[in-house]
Amino acid sequence: MKPKLTDLTSEQKRIICAEACGWKRCACGDTEHCDVWYGPAEDATPTIGVSNYDESLDAMAEAVGTLGIVDRRVFAECLVKVCDDELPGDVLGDAFVIYNASASQRLDAFLLAKGLAE
Repeated sequence: MKPKLTDLTSEQKRIICAEACGWKRCACGDTEHCDVWYGPAEDATPTIGVSNYDESLDAMAEAVGTLGIVDRRVFAECLVKVCDDELPGDVLGDAFVIYNASASQRLDAFLLAKGLAE
């Protein structure tokens, strides 16, 4: 069963997004004390923690860049739904929402588009 967006903390959302983008947690197994992550590249340098997907538009641009063409369309549709309360649902409003969405809104839409949350 998929978790609900409203039940997830920002940290949980960031971890789910990172894993969907190919990031791997350190293999030591100590998830309580070790926060070392390895990026998707074969020669990735270990980093502490994952990107601040909920605060950084750059991080979200990288995450969205992992989506295929069909998933990007689904992402755009989900982004409009996430931001739906802010503007009426017309083409101009939808374009405005997509262009001006926050990193947090983009993260929620990414998780919905990938089927990782509901």
